[in-house]
Amino acid sequence: MSQFCLKIAHAVRAATIAPLTMLCACGELEHPISSDELSIERPLGISWNDFDRDAVSRGNWSRPGCEELVKKLAAVIPAVYVDASVAHCVNGKYSNVYIKREMLPASLARGGVSVNLSADSLPVEIEYHFQHRVLPDDPILVRLQRILHALILDRKLNELYGSPLASGGFDEYSPTGFVVDAGKRRPCRIWIKDRIGIMLCFQRVIYTDGVEMALTFTHLDRAPMGRKLECMVQAATECSVADNASEIAPPVLSYESALKTLAAWVDRGNSATCEKDDLQPIDSVWSLSAEDQAIAEAITDKFQGDALAQYAFDNADDLGGEISEERRQKILMRLFQVAASQGSAAAMNEIGASLMYCYQGVERNIELARLWLEKAAALGDVYAMKSLALMSLLRLTETQDNIAAAEALLERCSIADRGYCAEELEALAKVTKVFNE
Repeated sequence: MSQFCLKIAHAVRAATIAPLTMLCACGELEHPISSDELSIERPLGISWNDFDRDAVSRGNWSRPGCEELVKKLAAVIPAVYVDASVAHCVNGKYSNVYIKREMLPASLARGGVSVNLSADSLPVEIEYHFQHRVLPDDPILVRLQRILHALILDRKLNELYGSPLASGGFDEYSPTGFVVDAGKRRPCRIWIKDRIGIMLCFQRVIYTDGVEMALTFTHLDRAPMGRKLECMVQAATECSVADNASEIAPPVLSYESALKTLAAWVDRGNSATCEKDDLQPIDSVWSLSAEDQAIAEAITDKFQGDALAQYAFDNADDLGGEISEERRQKILMRLFQVAASQGSAAAMNEIGASLMYCYQGVERNIELARLWLEKAAALGDVYAMKSLALMSLLRLTETQDNIAAAEALLERCSIADRGYCAEELEALAKVTKVFNE
């Protein structure tokens, strides 16, 4: 057993995690990844320029991933176009191959290695993933193994490449797969050395309920978002590929990326919050006790309309002082009700969004949500336009052509606030283009 693992187990002796559990976790890591396997020239023992996919691959996993994305969009993609959509996704994405387990060294055999290939079969990304589980099946021993493995890798990467350039989180729906966040507890770290990006995620979530530790090497000159990732990571210092990030031409949206964008948007419309048992009809939420009514009136006497709505947004967590969350939510919704009656589009949108997404303990009521969102949209609120577009896309309201209705609302939103709805509009156009081919 490594001295590193023994030191960690000793350090947590007084903690809530039993040292025996830590030692068991360490027992799974008897063959740690070597420094040579972390080299940028041959990451994980794979060459950037001499890769024989047929000799080392155990199959192309592009199709299952595409099928999963298309399945998430059942409300958008008619059954007759499912096969064509999956085919477009597979043909448009990098060929993703997994290395045969018997060809992996002992240090990698407890996880898995995959390689994303470009059209000319050159590696674009080389990735190692460890202890992949599907939630909620994620026992503490497995989580500890991920943490210990990542700690060992993190130490070696720091020795090889210095401190990471950025920390943040993994986002499979982001074009770069990474969101910069300087917070101390962010799970992913990035290094860049000689045009190779290295991302270590102590834990990342993929396809909504899959969780794993991952180490990814990205060839920045081959990845379509390589330059964007480099500039984003190095923004705190300087960008080596452009003086201004805006000079980088936006990438062409792939069919897979379009599916991911729509899937993330649709997930919001299928809010799990609406399945909670303690939700109340909007009229009940607006019905306040005498004490809470007095708190609300003290505020509405000072602020009206948009100013009242802004006050409610800014002070949502502090309304009423030391009171229950349910009472605070009811006071907040009462303030929005008054602000909306005084012509605030933002307040109207907030009421409509609460009715659609079950915010603030409000029970879902699509018909009422539509009415409030339409009032807000008529006054130019782009958030309301986007929610109405999603409502149409998910067929939550009766429309003759749900996709056309959604596109019209997204176009209206993009015109009203350039860029706000542009990503969803482009993705919807990309996905539905298949229907006309």
